[in-house]
Amino acid sequence: MRVCETLYYHCQNDHRYVTELRTALREIGLDTEKIVQREYVLKEDFKTDDLYANGLIFINDRVVKDRKEVHGLSPTVRDDIYRFKTATGASGMDSVMIEASHGVDMTVEMKTAHVTIKEIAEINYAIVNKALMKYPIFKFNTLQSYFPNVSSTRQFIMDDEYLGSVRIDIQSRDTKPTMQTMYDAVFYVLGKIAASISGIEETYRGTKEFRARNMRDIFRNKTVNYTDPHDGGIGISQNDPSVKAEWKIDLAQEDWFAYTDNFGTSEEKAFVAYFKSYVTDLRKKYNKVYLVRNEREFHIYSFEDGERFEPDYVLLLQKKKTDGYEQIQIFIEPKGTQLLEKDAWKEKFLLQLKDEAIPVKVFVDDNDYKIWGFHFFNQEHRMKEFDDEISSLAERKIVRYDFTSQRVPDLMVAENPAPYGDEKKK
Repeated sequence: MRVCETLYYHCQNDHRYVTELRTALREIGLDTEKIVQREYVLKEDFKTDDLYANGLIFINDRVVKDRKEVHGLSPTVRDDIYRFKTATGASGMDSVMIEASHGVDMTVEMKTAHVTIKEIAEINYAIVNKALMKYPIFKFNTLQSYFPNVSSTRQFIMDDEYLGSVRIDIQSRDTKPTMQTMYDAVFYVLGKIAASISGIEETYRGTKEFRARNMRDIFRNKTVNYTDPHDGGIGISQNDPSVKAEWKIDLAQEDWFAYTDNFGTSEEKAFVAYFKSYVTDLRKKYNKVYLVRNEREFHIYSFEDGERFEPDYVLLLQKKKTDGYEQIQIFIEPKGTQLLEKDAWKEKFLLQLKDEAIPVKVFVDDNDYKIWGFHFFNQEHRMKEFDDEISSLAERKIVRYDFTSQRVPDLMVAENPAPYGDEKKK
């Protein structure tokens, strides 16, 4: 209350205080003058549909995990891409000597080496071991208290579940980093990992039992703030003139999309436009087809480490059977290329759902529920996998053209080409 009172007093009586607050917000990328509000509004037809009024969505929980169940670093630590840049090596004397030489390019060409800690250890194990021993937390007795399943320091260094697969992008003047550069890079990265481990208080895992929640309690109208939306990206309507023509859709007129509009990223807009071409085929097999945007309405937890994940979309499909119906709930995540490696754990989790997620109902009914996840939707690197998954749902014919042998192998071409990318990409 005292903090609130102080804040209220200064905001009311000290204009300089408010100005400094706004400046501080701009410095961290939150320019209050550029914030706009967007409304996610559920369509009335969707709200009156029995799927929404009485239907279920399944979401899991996380529980504390015994350290004996821990068999590796957290995916968010292990799968991150660490970057290390050496000094350019240009001395003050170099600058003085060349200062009078006009037109001389002083830029130092830096080369990037992509290596893992395991690869560095294979070159010279002592480099990694020496850096590791500089941090008390990596002393074996301490390390084993955090990771009881580690049997040796060598295993911790070489195993892909621990340090082995940790990737470092080393920028230096050398085509191949020197031993000293590799040591400096490993020492720097291990410092970051040590800080993450020392901050561990409890570890978690996501349950494989997904509890039923009422759909009407999860999805509602929502107001979202976006900072400086522009150029058809996040915060811009899918029907805005700045959106690419092949992605531009008036979603208010599309009965398969639960909300009246979509304000997601350009990759999300590409996915929604792509999905539109499959709706007709899906409706031949399912009597209900709804794509629902998840604007932080729910989250799920990874089986491995209980990492929180908010899939961007959930696809809901229902088809009637003799008694009740079958419902497939599919989590979908469009992902920009720059995030594919960093968020690899999310894709791994999505692909585990079909075989491992168990829907748990509070009340017994005659309906069958399935929980699936697909590969990331990414136009550059995941279209074959995603095409195959969506096509299997719609039972489209799989036909592809082999340009080298002029024969038709098992490469899928949509009967109605998906509206994403340019013609060459199609």
